[in-house]
Amino acid sequence: MQSAGDAFSRYEDCFRNFDEISKIEKGNYLYLDATGNLKVSKTDQTSTSGSWGASLSKTVTNLTSGATGVKSDWQSVAKRIDSLNEEVTEILKDMEANPSRYRDDIKLHELSIKLITAKRGLDNLSKLYQEQQKSSWIASKALYKAEAAMKFDQQSHLLEENRQRIENFINQKGKEREPQNDDEDLAASAFGFLDEEELAPYTGKLDESFFLVQESNSKPIVTHLSESPQVSFIEKALSQKLHTLSLNELKSMGRTLERELKQAKGNEERILKASRTLKAELKLRVEAFKDFKHDFDKALKANDRKTIHTLIADLPPGLISEPKVARLIQSLPESYRETALKDLSSLQIVTAQRKINVVQETEDEVTPPSDQQIRGAAILLHHQLNSNLEESYRTGDFEKNHELVKHLADNLLAADIWLKSEDRHPHMQTTLATAYRQLSEYYREVGDKESFEESLMKIGNIQIVPSHPLGDLKRVASRTQKDAEWVQVDGTEVRRRQVRVQLKAVTTPQEGKQQFLDLSFTLPRKERADFQARLKVLDGSPSFREQGITIDRFAKAEYPEYSFPKGAFKGAWDEKRIVVNTGDALVIRDKSNKISVTIGNDIEKWNQYQKVSVQVDPKVTSQELHEFLSTIGLPMVLLESRPEDIHHENTARVAFARHPVEMAFYESPEECYQNSVENPANSNLSATDAKAIVDRAKAMRLKDVGNNRLEYVDDQNVVEFWASGGRGFGATLGHSGVTFNLYEIYLHGGTYKKQKIENSALTMAYILKGGQLSSMERFEKGIVGGGCCPDENVETGSANQVFTRPLTDNQFDSEHDWGNYAIEGNIFLLFDATLAERLPYGYTKDRAGLRNPHHISKKAVRMAQKELPEKGLTGELMRERQPLPQILENQRRSDLTLPTAEVMFEDTIGASYIYGAVVQTEEEKASVIRVLNEQGIDNIGGKPLDEAIFVGKLSPKMIKNPFEL
Repeated sequence: MQSAGDAFSRYEDCFRNFDEISKIEKGNYLYLDATGNLKVSKTDQTSTSGSWGASLSKTVTNLTSGATGVKSDWQSVAKRIDSLNEEVTEILKDMEANPSRYRDDIKLHELSIKLITAKRGLDNLSKLYQEQQKSSWIASKALYKAEAAMKFDQQSHLLEENRQRIENFINQKGKEREPQNDDEDLAASAFGFLDEEELAPYTGKLDESFFLVQESNSKPIVTHLSESPQVSFIEKALSQKLHTLSLNELKSMGRTLERELKQAKGNEERILKASRTLKAELKLRVEAFKDFKHDFDKALKANDRKTIHTLIADLPPGLISEPKVARLIQSLPESYRETALKDLSSLQIVTAQRKINVVQETEDEVTPPSDQQIRGAAILLHHQLNSNLEESYRTGDFEKNHELVKHLADNLLAADIWLKSEDRHPHMQTTLATAYRQLSEYYREVGDKESFEESLMKIGNIQIVPSHPLGDLKRVASRTQKDAEWVQVDGTEVRRRQVRVQLKAVTTPQEGKQQFLDLSFTLPRKERADFQARLKVLDGSPSFREQGITIDRFAKAEYPEYSFPKGAFKGAWDEKRIVVNTGDALVIRDKSNKISVTIGNDIEKWNQYQKVSVQVDPKVTSQELHEFLSTIGLPMVLLESRPEDIHHENTARVAFARHPVEMAFYESPEECYQNSVENPANSNLSATDAKAIVDRAKAMRLKDVGNNRLEYVDDQNVVEFWASGGRGFGATLGHSGVTFNLYEIYLHGGTYKKQKIENSALTMAYILKGGQLSSMERFEKGIVGGGCCPDENVETGSANQVFTRPLTDNQFDSEHDWGNYAIEGNIFLLFDATLAERLPYGYTKDRAGLRNPHHISKKAVRMAQKELPEKGLTGELMRERQPLPQILENQRRSDLTLPTAEVMFEDTIGASYIYGAVVQTEEEKASVIRVLNEQGIDNIGGKPLDEAIFVGKLSPKMIKNPFEL
């Protein structure tokens, strides 16, 4: 049997041939040289024969060549491409049959890249032949051209199929092999990339280097972190909630530790310690499942319902949501669920009796089930309720099942109130809240106000457990005194499932400070509209008045300046304070004035219109805050995410990234899912497109992307970015606006003003310490100055985005002058290509990061743009969004001297993505290094400043390859 190395050595010539294919464009000839390899010859377009040949568009054949052994007919070329495809197919078969030999090999990434670029060349070739066929006036030649076009199109499709197989393999890490038994299935679901030998830890043979890949040629995408935030967040998760982590989460952590160990710099022991903890937990999980499965099968065969319920009740938290366990529970006959319903129905009666004191210790009182019975019944019915909710999510038809959902939810709510927090299903409360939220929306739409309010009240009755990230506001306040952190919560009402939390202080006239906890988040488009509709109903209800809730409809959304000397935001009494006003707002307050909720009320100020800010007295409990938010129509904010919520979010993000034009105007992840995965034809997508979206979403992993922000990232998007010619991202520092003052134009050498290099360097130092921030994030921190055009961005919806320029290989090869970008400055930051893992959105032209579908620009043209005047921006231009590979393709093919493509990233870009910067002169470099040293910075990503800061135009030496250590 051949080794992976032998197999890949056979492909060196294939790689070279694929490179040649990728160069095909109009006016180029593809032919076979004397050695049988494909070659491209570029026609001299300036010569008479060259321009004549190009006009005839022979494309494949070069009939003037008289060299010995050269084959110039398209059939010979196509035959050679067929042989290349056969070779690729053979290596893929070996790869799938022997996955451990190919794990993490850099050549898999290279092969994927080659296939993408070669496919692009074959697509061009096929299109050129189609054009020739249409323009040919001789029937036989037209038929000849049509046959060639069809052949190259078929070969292009085969290349894509093979590339998809590689992508699936990289995502699954060998998971395609069929399990031999249920125990192995569970282990494989935890670490799908492990082979039989590496599964040894499950039998007790713990190896200290469990996550260490032995092959010397294995090179993963690297993150270039000198201090790894990834290890820190894994250590935190393992210490705080190890037993509630799912196997899928443990799998993701294992792969991250494996990646980190390969590039460890002095923290190997920390990584190995976390690895040992992870392995020990995995071993316990697998043994627990083996015991559960054995006893479950035995009891089911004997139809022993009591034992089945007991076994389910005794499941450890980390196994309850494991897909294999879920399938076992869902496979139970209906009679088991009926028994569970009976148990919880009797619990409802007991709860009601005790609540209204109908009976007291009499023989008429219903005997409640045992805690174990309640837990077993609740877990079983939770799976049924969750299944019904998922069906509604997929189909968009909630009305069909709403009565069953209410019945199940009411019974589970009784169990939730009865059980201790440690005895509940880890996701039961969020599932319950999701059910009641959907019921509330259903009742609102049909006009049943009483049931609508009752459903929201029931969500408020759900108990927030202390282990929740926001379950203890005092603990949260102490944790966020120095800086904000991002907490992941339910994905229904909160965009990206991210809530920004920070303990803030405002100065008082007595030179003191008044503290409050600030929670801010963004509502998805549909949820913002639904909230408006909910608030309209609630505002007219007696319960609002009874609870003393007030609404100020004439407020402003304001962000005060931060006083660094005082360590607090400047209070309203301070006459010198500067305040950023982002538009009209509603402010909703509770009776005690200890909780206030601010939300934008001007749809033209899109960022603020979607944003919710909650200010809370730290003495308020999480339960009180949850009840208040539920009462005003925001019931899901303090609930934890379920695996389903994470998958829905990731699926929507992948769909938006891969098909931005088709997804541009869908208003929720649910709508996106239904029209990309369930019914792809609705969005002109294929079943293959839908499968690719789901596969990519499943392969995403959790990562600290900077500033304590955890986000699911897509490694494969980095591969596609690199394969499409992307080499990183850039951002200009030092821009200081536009001037028409003649003296300033003379001083700055144009209409664009620049800061002093020392000021730009100081900004760079802040970025290296805390990441690059969006306008809205700067406002949150009290940094009220800076930015290019924050006013316009608040309107277009991009004020919560960090703007970058995509950098392509041709810009480095041609030594592009970065000073020619639309926004001028004196420092050009360089971001690693791995930044593409965050699935950004973008445009091929400057569109101010447009995200507001209702936007109508008041300006004919933006002065910061070095382009010919265009019509003003409107929301309809969101259809101009392009996937990242297409943006790069346009920039590379057009060879733009003024590239105006823009790519945006949510909220912040962590400093770990920065690997260097470019300045214009050696004197400026010296100034930048001096300022950075004064700020305590002597390296960027582990590289000395002298090596990380470049001078002049872009050049190939400035490229950072993410596939090399």
